[in-house]
Amino acid sequence: MPLFNVFVDEKLAQRQQILNAQWDSLDTLQQNCKSVPASSWSEFQNNLRDWRSFFNSGSDWSSSSKTATDEWQLKAAEWAKRFDSFGCSGVRGEFIFDSGDRGIPGVKDPPPDDPGILDGVLSAYDKTSSALLAPLATAGWVAVGLVVVVIAAVVWIATKGKGSAGPVSVGGG
Repeated sequence: MPLFNVFVDEKLAQRQQILNAQWDSLDTLQQNCKSVPASSWSEFQNNLRDWRSFFNSGSDWSSSSKTATDEWQLKAAEWAKRFDSFGCSGVRGEFIFDSGDRGIPGVKDPPPDDPGILDGVLSAYDKTSSALLAPLATAGWVAVGLVVVVIAAVVWIATKGKGSAGPVSVGGG
């Protein structure tokens, strides 16, 4: 029985599942198309291998994972358009973009970034720590100011003023 992973962003994991199915559809489309140039075929196979490596890595918990997923989604959309330009129109009815271009279903611009669980925790930590550190920073600057005033007073007394305390006297007259 697998352990529950508290760091998984469920929305991102579901989106990656859908995107994986879309990459599989692209692979099927590419395999059934005889007009794909050899260089593009090789490039697609490398991209597909890299996508599967990313997908199988379980990268579904951070904003970096979200950004990488967005990039893979854009690459899938790019491949769908390239296959269309090669004349790979095998199953046209099933491969339609929202804009009407032939492609794979649902491949469009990535959705806006929703922060994941870990991103929310880190953001809350940043806000809390900055709220707690602001008074300390102010106190630090006040201390620096007081040190500068004391040093300036000592220098002034030593050069221009005269002071004495018991047997010790400072400055000249």
